[in-house]
Amino acid sequence: METKATQMAKPFVFYQLLFEARREASKDLGEKESIYKENILQFTNNTGTISMDIHYTLIEDITTPK
Repeated sequence: METKATQMAKPFVFYQLLFEARREASKDLGEKESIYKENILQFTNNTGTISMDIHYTLIEDITTPK
């Protein structure tokens, strides 16, 4: 996930990216599937571009055919 840095405070940008990543990771999850664990690996600001690397552990229902 990346976004251009603006005059926003760093914590606000952090949470904005975190919620955007969470929404993107969970958009294809089924009814009985969910995000189990979320680990932020890196949050950097490099020449105006803010990047965040996140590792998600997901619970997937493999008993129901899709």
